[in-house]
Amino acid sequence: MTLPSITQAEYQISPNPNPENGIISISTSDAVNKERFINLGTINILSLGTLNNSGTLNNGGTDEEWFSSFATITNYGTLNNLYGGIVSNGGILNNKGMLNNSGTIYNGTDNELNNHGTLNNLYDGQLNLGILNNKGVLNNSGTIHYDEGGQLNNYGTLNNLYGGIVSVRDNTTNNSGTLNNNGRMALGSLLLNSGTLNNNGYIYVGWHYIENEGIYNSGTLNNNSNLEIWGNYIQTCSNARTTNNGTMLAPFHMYINAGSLSGTGNTEGNVVIANGASLNPGDSLGTFTIIGTLVSGGDIYFEISGLGNGEYDVLKINGSATFNGGNVEFDFINGFHAKAGDYWNFLFADSLIGWGTLNLAMNGLGSGLNWEIIDITGGKQLLITESQSVPEPATMLLFGLGLMGLAGFRRKFLA
Repeated sequence: MTLPSITQAEYQISPNPNPENGIISISTSDAVNKERFINLGTINILSLGTLNNSGTLNNGGTDEEWFSSFATITNYGTLNNLYGGIVSNGGILNNKGMLNNSGTIYNGTDNELNNHGTLNNLYDGQLNLGILNNKGVLNNSGTIHYDEGGQLNNYGTLNNLYGGIVSVRDNTTNNSGTLNNNGRMALGSLLLNSGTLNNNGYIYVGWHYIENEGIYNSGTLNNNSNLEIWGNYIQTCSNARTTNNGTMLAPFHMYINAGSLSGTGNTEGNVVIANGASLNPGDSLGTFTIIGTLVSGGDIYFEISGLGNGEYDVLKINGSATFNGGNVEFDFINGFHAKAGDYWNFLFADSLIGWGTLNLAMNGLGSGLNWEIIDITGGKQLLITESQSVPEPATMLLFGLGLMGLAGFRRKFLA
């Protein structure tokens, strides 16, 4: 590997290695590292000082690598903060290369760590406090912790791997990129999602038994595990989508003001489907359970591909269901052909209010068949029946003339 050359306006930091108890102070904007540099001591980047790394900088010092206020370090190469190493950022840390952290990186409350490259926070790694802006790839299998005043903004890809912990206290987490969670995340009082959030681990938003701001979703949220929201869940965009195939605890309210809610999981809380929004039990087929109440003025879609369990959609509400208009549509899919006598118990609730306000529709039913909705104990059933044949007008005319002829014959016979 050929290392970059030094220009006249730059100077290579030294000594290399920087020994334990050694101190390197940087106060100008032309300090660089283009070597394989090992720091076992302290690097002080003073106010307005800048260190640009395009080589490999291994920090294993038990002392701090310190960036004073307004100082900047920009990494274009590889920066390894080894186990036991400490980086205290009082300025701006820009990573445009590879940053591997097995030690501790401290950000001041208002100081920034900007990742445009790849940031690997490894098993023993800790990222603490400050503002983290991720526009590249951030892989976390360690701990990311932001106390009061800290903020996490993801514009790129954030992979919280199995065993990884992300904790943001009393502040807003913004995701407009892709957030894949397979670990544990506690995300303060408010999560703004306009990107894609895939949860296969555990996500907790807010504080127990207190109504926090919760989650505002205008993107895509896929929950396949456990998601707790101690606040409201509000979905606001027509293209937004929430798919719950796990457990969502939303003890206050889930407002689907636009877009869709679907899945085969359990939602614990009160769900409101607004006019123009939709509820799609199943993903695509299965049972969607609400442990709470449902109030809907939107559209509800049921898909059917057979008679067995798991071959058709079911909406189960362990509470009351209130309908204020909207549409209910049944769709036969996957080439399934219903016949007379087939039925599906598709809706269950403790009580049903306003069923007569709904518009009902059916797609994919064969000719010669009809359908009706039957009341059953605790719910509704879809039943397929045979169509009643209606005589053609010409047949009715002949039938009438025949009756007239019989009447004339009877009068003649009696005479």
